[in-house]
Amino acid sequence: MAKRPHPNTLPLPPQVLTVACEWCTGAGIIIDRADVTVGVLCAGCEGRGSRQLTIQPFSGRRRIDGIKRVRRSGGGVWMSMNQLPRTGKTKPVGISYGDFLRDKLP
Repeated sequence: MAKRPHPNTLPLPPQVLTVACEWCTGAGIIIDRADVTVGVLCAGCEGRGSRQLTIQPFSGRRRIDGIKRVRRSGGGVWMSMNQLPRTGKTKPVGISYGDFLRDKLP
């Protein structure tokens, strides 16, 4: 008798959900800050009041070819992966991609 795969290993199709827009909370408009008697068409849902989300069940991190190191975000400040401010020296920052895939964080 053949072994059945564990239910959590079966690929599930993506699901599409219609949810209230998080920007306008379903109104389709946002109150103008300069004039509270004016509604501005919500840019998040384009006035529909709802958005569609495609939900893909998570089955583990997706690997990305070419990644060697992983670092934390610099909060909007861009630096080379191995550039140290004001020193001219270089050293690897963050952690290896292999360590990241083994659930370590930088």
